[in-house]
Amino acid sequence: MTGKQTKKTAFAVLWCLCLLLPSVLFFSYQPLIQLGETDSMHLDLSLPLILLAIISLLTLPLLPKIIKTTPKKPLLALTIIPCYTILSLLWSNNPLRTFLSFGVLACLALNVLALLYIIKNITPAQLASFKKITLRLFLATSVIVSIFAWLQCILDVIGVSRDITLLCEGCTYQSFGFPHPSAFAIEPQFFGNLLLAPVFLCYYFLLYHKNNKKSIFPSKFLWPVTIFLTITLFFTFSRGAIYAFLAASATLILWQLIKKRFQIVKILPIILCSAIISLICQGIFAQISPTSDTFTSGIAKSIHHLTLGYVDLRSLAPTSSSSSENSISADGGESTNLSSEVTAESSDSSTSESSNSAEENRQVFASETVPRISYEKSEASDTRDGGLTRAGLSGETPAIFPRDDNQSQFDGYVSESTDFRLSLTSMALATWSSNPKTIFLGVGLGGAGPILYQNYPELGTAQQIVQNEYASLLLEFGLVGVAIIVFAAILIFTTIKIRSTPEKVFFFTLLLAYGLTLFFFSGLPNALHIYLLPIYALLFSKHQLLINRKIQQHNH
Repeated sequence: MTGKQTKKTAFAVLWCLCLLLPSVLFFSYQPLIQLGETDSMHLDLSLPLILLAIISLLTLPLLPKIIKTTPKKPLLALTIIPCYTILSLLWSNNPLRTFLSFGVLACLALNVLALLYIIKNITPAQLASFKKITLRLFLATSVIVSIFAWLQCILDVIGVSRDITLLCEGCTYQSFGFPHPSAFAIEPQFFGNLLLAPVFLCYYFLLYHKNNKKSIFPSKFLWPVTIFLTITLFFTFSRGAIYAFLAASATLILWQLIKKRFQIVKILPIILCSAIISLICQGIFAQISPTSDTFTSGIAKSIHHLTLGYVDLRSLAPTSSSSSENSISADGGESTNLSSEVTAESSDSSTSESSNSAEENRQVFASETVPRISYEKSEASDTRDGGLTRAGLSGETPAIFPRDDNQSQFDGYVSESTDFRLSLTSMALATWSSNPKTIFLGVGLGGAGPILYQNYPELGTAQQIVQNEYASLLLEFGLVGVAIIVFAAILIFTTIKIRSTPEKVFFFTLLLAYGLTLFFFSGLPNALHIYLLPIYALLFSKHQLLINRKIQQHNH
């Protein structure tokens, strides 16, 4: 096969694989290839990482031509962050993770370059076809995965093993009386974040696309799909995803009303009805679960937790029996301080549950609820997020709790989830400001866990994450690295100009939602949906079609 034929074949395969990129992101944790672990990380391969690697390898033969045809500003923006990451190996306190993180960021950059190359080398008709197939596949995958998420909940309440349902320990009906699904992600928060893009994409189609035979998504399917995905997002019970969704939606609605575009009112009943239906479903699951919870107590618990304890209707909806002594009270129950008392209690908890499997223990630290925080280093004190690694006490995760099918573990808002996140953020900022070197250069990408454990050994593990991406970036990249990230973002935004207002609105709404979710988790190279889906929002804009048409005309 000649060099020209090789490049043609690579281009064709790239075309096909890039169609799958958004859809594959839903399988960020299951299935997973486990390669081992170190003291500070797990070594795992997920489907998105495998696909990223394959596309990157196929891009290499085309790289000289891609570099030659890509404008300097986006090329610099895509290479400067991986370059700084590999340079930080010189001072990183977790060099293996830093190197692997560089690999992920380099693959992301190559994937973006591959997409840009595809756009420049296909006709407008081919690009329109690429857009339509990818979006339809993406929305279809969103629906299928969401159906599986509901199936997870049904199987859970009838007693099917978690080996089959794939639910994490803290996601089962035993936590609040009703399950909250994670689908193929490691936890409900990541599943909720993954649903943000398809939900806002559906809103975009509802508001701006003409419903005809040539439309990307037929109207007869669009309304039920939009409602179903929005209900599922609420049903994940992930405060991070729900808060980001509501804040971004409110901003979108306000901006559109200011511009006197009143068609935005279409999404108001969808959001309201979806939230109500989700609460009703939580109540139904609470009623049919083996716990003593009732329909009304399930709804009351959900409202109490989602409103951080400010709206308390539980006195109007008691369970069929009194809460267990182990449940967390509305005021937070057990202590959230890093005290010897909590350490001793968590040590007893870890010891009593030492018979649990390693996989169960890892998944326990992946849910968005916390009955108590364990600060003793144990097999249960780590978690992964389906990428390289994201390990540590999550702040939203329970220690192993005793099984009691008749009594759910929580009777309302779990304040430890919020308090521990704030504590980790404070620790990260204090560590970052401790010396000039860390202030300016950071500790290397992926180095937050070891340095936090070194400064705060009561955390009990070096597999810790900050749970706030902004604080984590400051600690791991330093001021120099953060400045580089800001510079790269400016280069990208000044390079890409979206002329169509609807596409611009969709992109910035999604960008705002993703930006808000970063306050609730960290692990830069692992949350691939944050970095790939906004790129697709740009690639699918009419502006890109115009650029492509001009390129074609110029070539002819």
